[in-house]
Amino acid sequence: MINIFFDPLQQKWSHRHEGKTYLWGKDRNVLSYAPFSPALSFNVMRKGRRIGPIVGIITSSKGTTFAGNRETFRRIHYALQERGGIAFVFTPYDTKRHYVKGNLYNTETHRWVKTNMPYPDVVYNRVPFRKEEKAGTIQSVLRRLNSLKVPYFNGSFLDKWEMFECLHPDSDIAGYLPDTRLASRNSLAKALYSWNELYLKPKAGQKGDGMIYVELTADETIFCQSHEQANRYESFKAFWEVVRLGLEKNPYLIQKKIHLARHHGKPYDFRLLMQKVSGTWRLTGAGARLAGKDAITTHVPKGGELLSLEQIQPPVDLELLTTICKQAAQRLEEQFAPLDELSFDIGRDRNGNHWLFEANAKPMIFDEPEIEALRMKRLTDIFYEKSSF
Repeated sequence: MINIFFDPLQQKWSHRHEGKTYLWGKDRNVLSYAPFSPALSFNVMRKGRRIGPIVGIITSSKGTTFAGNRETFRRIHYALQERGGIAFVFTPYDTKRHYVKGNLYNTETHRWVKTNMPYPDVVYNRVPFRKEEKAGTIQSVLRRLNSLKVPYFNGSFLDKWEMFECLHPDSDIAGYLPDTRLASRNSLAKALYSWNELYLKPKAGQKGDGMIYVELTADETIFCQSHEQANRYESFKAFWEVVRLGLEKNPYLIQKKIHLARHHGKPYDFRLLMQKVSGTWRLTGAGARLAGKDAITTHVPKGGELLSLEQIQPPVDLELLTTICKQAAQRLEEQFAPLDELSFDIGRDRNGNHWLFEANAKPMIFDEPEIEALRMKRLTDIFYEKSSF
């Protein structure tokens, strides 16, 4: 380990080992020697003359600053510094021909400082908005990273329908997938009159946003519940007239309702985090989520509650859950690489059958501290592995 320094006033990086030459970043830029001056100090690993790793976190712009979960970015900063790496956050508009204008976390002032950085050794994709991720600016940066041979991972969000189409042909996984179809007037009517209960989910949704529960009741009326409200319609025609514009504007999926097992009268499901370290998908952690009162999902931001696996009866078959997720991760990676981190939502029904609902290539912070701590450790392992440190 050596110390390197950043002077916020002069916007310069340096080291203080006279007569030594150190190289950093993907282009192996020379880090200058400079005598003492007031500056921020950073620990870095040394591998021969090379120092790092330098990790870039790409996100979206937000006015004059950057978007995304800053708590996650800070945690990455601290986890890397413990092992001698440096993380910075950047947007597509920060990339220049020979350098990147990165945002560096200043632990003394607890603020983000703009500074010139070399092109990183590895990039972690945390662009938070699907629409922007598909835009030309992000795609242009990813192409540039490819041309520079800068490794990056978690290249894009997963579309729910693309996920289903990828996994369904796999005989080892197909039996764990709920019956799922693309939503149209005809497919919705057919599914509703066949199943009586279903969910409408946005293809590109996340955190349960836009989800709708639909039930064909015994008196042939249609009950419809979203996170915000509940309504009843006298006929399918009346129901369709209300939902048609929304479904035509944003593509939706139809998914058969699974009657989940319950804990204290409320349905629950499982959330699992898988990460790929040393070429192997591993379970980082698993927790359970209990639906809130009258809620249609178990998501905590929508009123769900945390449960430990030990609270649930009958006991959770964690080995089976891990096997399902590992098989799904391997299959998804074949089509959507590069992937090195995935979270999964899996339900268990009243008969003990398991159902894979969703996969997320941009996992949010896990509320369980022990899972999040191990996640950061393994994420750092991935950075070191991909940057060859």
